[in-house]
Amino acid sequence: MRERFASSRSGQAWYMDFTIGLLLFTFALLAYFSYANNFQQEEKSSLELLSKDAQAISSSLLLSGYPNGWDSTSVVRIGIADEQKLNVTKVLNFKQINYTQTKIKFGTTYDYFVFFVNNKGEALNVSGVCGVGSPLINTGYGSAAGICNPINLTGINIKSLVNVERYLVYNSSVVKMVVYLWQ
Repeated sequence: MRERFASSRSGQAWYMDFTIGLLLFTFALLAYFSYANNFQQEEKSSLELLSKDAQAISSSLLLSGYPNGWDSTSVVRIGIADEQKLNVTKVLNFKQINYTQTKIKFGTTYDYFVFFVNNKGEALNVSGVCGVGSPLINTGYGSAAGICNPINLTGINIKSLVNVERYLVYNSSVVKMVVYLWQ
């Protein structure tokens, strides 16, 4: 009779151990999936914010800016196009504005870089400007007249990157304006 009691007692202990182990395993799974879901939501909202800021910057640049005839000291809103035509004077003025100030004017905390591409996919030299934005991007001139070296983002610590492309007219040709935005 003592053996029967001992064996039933050990059976109950095994059952309790199994139940506690199962509960701990279930709790661990729930915690993991809850964390993974929250991480994905955070990543998604971060990309949405980057995308919205990139769209806003590119939309602003397609306008004339404010006030009319703005320069690097009087600008309130940066715009480099007049009726979908690239205004070289405004591009030069944009290049002269302090990078931190441009981020404030665009209302973004993210890093950005704006450049232009011709119909062959080459970075375009717009009156000596190969691009405007983050000083971490090195721009220079290529061997062909009017062409800049390719825009290179390697060497920059980028967590997330979005780009927006818009089209403008420059020297009677359609060019692509590319806005890179990253964190």
